[in-house]
Amino acid sequence: MLPLHVRPEAPLAALAYMPGLKPQRCAIVHYTKLGACVSSAAELPDMFIMRAVDSHIERICRVVWRDERLLGVEYVNARTMGRSRKKELPVDWGATALYST
Repeated sequence: MLPLHVRPEAPLAALAYMPGLKPQRCAIVHYTKLGACVSSAAELPDMFIMRAVDSHIERICRVVWRDERLLGVEYVNARTMGRSRKKELPVDWGATALYST
């Protein structure tokens, strides 16, 4: 796959799928590190997984706009879904004395 800031000269062939559904062929018309513009003859769901045919990198995509055969998607990850990768340990302030007198 091309670097994320490069606009492909021709659309990149890709597959869009969801678990339990048949993969749909689509084309990545333009992409950035945050999302992509995708062309598809088939109706794609509001969330799906996309992978360029010549790549092993998969992206979880959320549709943000639709226009006939084009759709704009944003890439979704733990941070954009409202979860953080960093787990914070609970602190029990009653059991721990910060200063002894």
